Amino acid sequence: MMNFDPQGIASFVWKKYKKYLKEKLKRDILNLQPPAKIYSQADIVYITPDIFIRPVKEKDKFYYRVELYEPEVPFVHLNIEYLLMIDDKNIDTETKKYLKENMEDAIRFLKDLSERREILLAIGKEIVQKFEKFIIGWEDKINPLPLDYLSQKFKIDKNILKLAVENHFVDTPRGIYPLKFFFKD
Repeated sequence: MMNFDPQGIASFVWKKYKKYLKEKLKRDILNLQPPAKIYSQADIVYITPDIFIRPVKEKDKFYYRVELYEPEVPFVHLNIEYLLMIDDKNIDTETKKYLKENMEDAIRFLKDLSERREILLAIGKEIVQKFEKFIIGWEDKINPLPLDYLSQKFKIDKNILKLAVENHFVDTPRGIYPLKFFFKD
């Protein structure tokens, strides 16, 4: 006949249960999420303003400086060697045609980059001019400008301005605002 040892069985069961608890605790810790993630439906999106409006005081003069955020924009230029190849008599016409087409695309791209920069700077300066009291903090509400007004003032198509205002932000001394906060369609 076998000897029945209640303490031995309890000790065996306890060891198994202890091992199970350790593994479960390990799994639970690895699956933990930060408390805020439980309540968040979407990923966090960080905003980088495209325009900075900074107060500047020089001597007795006070004004606002409008700057663009451009740290990762590399200096883009056309390679002079390709320009020279277009006029080279030793290069076949098909290659010249290819170079000309790509050169025209590159020039258009550089022009578009420059225009985008000018449009954003102009929008920033217009914000300073029209909404200075809001930027300073003297007014709490603004009456947004119609995009038609900007379109006429800058002689730019309204759809281009709409694109310039959508998903772009301005950093003012009062905080960061979407550009569309200052303009209405």
